[in-house]
Amino acid sequence: MRPGWLKALLDTFEAHPDAGVVGSKLLFEDGKLQEAGGILWADGSAWNWGRNDDPGRPEYSYLRQVDYVSGASLAIANQLFQALNGFDEHYTPAYCEDVDLCLRVRQAGYKVLYQPMSETVHLEGQSHGTDDTRGLKAHQVTNTKKLFERWKEQIANNGANAERPLLNKDRGYLARVLVIDATTPEPDKDAGSAVALEQTRVLQDLGYKVTFIPEDNFAHMGEPTRRLQAMGIECIYAPYVQSVHEWLEKLGDTVDVVHVYRPAVLEKYLDMIRRLAPQAKLIYSNVDMHHLRLLRQAQTTGDKKIKREAERTRELELDLHRKVDCSHVHSDAEMTLLAKAAPRAMVRVMRWIIEVEERSATWEGRSAIAFLGSYQHPPNADAVEHFIGDILPTVVRSVPEVKFLICGSRMPERFNSFAGPNVEVVGFVPDLRLLFQRCLGTVAPLRFGAGFKGKVATSLSYGVPCIASAIALEGTGLANGDGVILAETPASYAKAIRSLYRNEKSWQGLSNRGIEAIDRNYSRATARE
Repeated sequence: MRPGWLKALLDTFEAHPDAGVVGSKLLFEDGKLQEAGGILWADGSAWNWGRNDDPGRPEYSYLRQVDYVSGASLAIANQLFQALNGFDEHYTPAYCEDVDLCLRVRQAGYKVLYQPMSETVHLEGQSHGTDDTRGLKAHQVTNTKKLFERWKEQIANNGANAERPLLNKDRGYLARVLVIDATTPEPDKDAGSAVALEQTRVLQDLGYKVTFIPEDNFAHMGEPTRRLQAMGIECIYAPYVQSVHEWLEKLGDTVDVVHVYRPAVLEKYLDMIRRLAPQAKLIYSNVDMHHLRLLRQAQTTGDKKIKREAERTRELELDLHRKVDCSHVHSDAEMTLLAKAAPRAMVRVMRWIIEVEERSATWEGRSAIAFLGSYQHPPNADAVEHFIGDILPTVVRSVPEVKFLICGSRMPERFNSFAGPNVEVVGFVPDLRLLFQRCLGTVAPLRFGAGFKGKVATSLSYGVPCIASAIALEGTGLANGDGVILAETPASYAKAIRSLYRNEKSWQGLSNRGIEAIDRNYSRATARE
């Protein structure tokens, strides 16, 4: 047994209440793969999927529904096991009883799942040998026939032996979607990653098998990649696959939908997708209106080079929206913009997805104001510098004890110079709950940007009010007072922050209304509907 093998099995039941049986990745003593779940073919023959291959290959490394898992290492709730009368003595003394159990579990309405995060070394043949012509091993042949006779009608559509195993290993899904983004989502580091992950969860809830390609580097990113695999997302990475073209050439005809994030990514692969996956519907998520963000940045800074880039980006973005089957945007504001600029494009609003994290936040014990963002995104770095230079001095005069926390990933080194009596430079925060427990509020003093601002919704999801500019609130659909306070001048920020520090009743009302707004507008259930 490998470390963590049992916990990985048991955690799967907690994450997937519809799981009936969960099985491990089985390895030979030399480290080669013995089985990554089983494939049962229409003639009753069975495959140990991946036998003798490299266990690190993408196709063996994600949680998925399978035809069966081996009795060498499987978990099933005792209540369900007893309700099904355990292993069927029809297969006494040995062999096929585990496959039969998995088929009965599925017949009872549960899923049979393979969990690669649970690894076990199985000494194959140590009990009964490997010669299926004698001894107990001979029952493998006779019991395979028994299994086929019992289940032949149910497995009649399972495909002929060895027929496209890369397709048939995932037969338990409604449809298949290929998701392409620049890099692997890291939801603890930026809001865009978090919502991309949530959209993928919705696709899974609707019955889709999801394959993900990080086209910029094809890298296995360690924990971020394993997080996706544990969710049941097939992650493609080098050295096993080296390019989008390689994957599409081999498996492009198997996908029903291709979902691409960001204009630069879609521009690079649009023609290739149409050529190698012509049957697939092509969906585009632009994340935000890049050209609008750049235009506003140019207007704010007076940078003519950025303005020219905005104009070029506008033409690219609008062209891409016209060429796909459907575009997803996060707000009605973006939908309205595209309806005028690209009227022939099919555009649908896919609301931001975020769940309430704290339903009973209380005012007591909080003493800080925070800004949270990823600083590879120019509007966030500009917002912090704007707050420190233009707004904070006025706030300090009104609330001398104010503590401003600068939080987020990929923080510029220059921010360290902002540290002082009223400013704490925090940087990346691995546990947002601990951060928000310190905060009376957050600020989002964005001077430019476009699209939905995840930092606003994230703050509200923890019961923490957000003081924000009109640009930051654009697209959220939130009214002033729905957990948010609109502010544009240093004086208005100071007034709002003073209220958070001094008026518990007002703070509690904002907190409660913000939580209600998240539930009403941004829940996973709403997105699924």
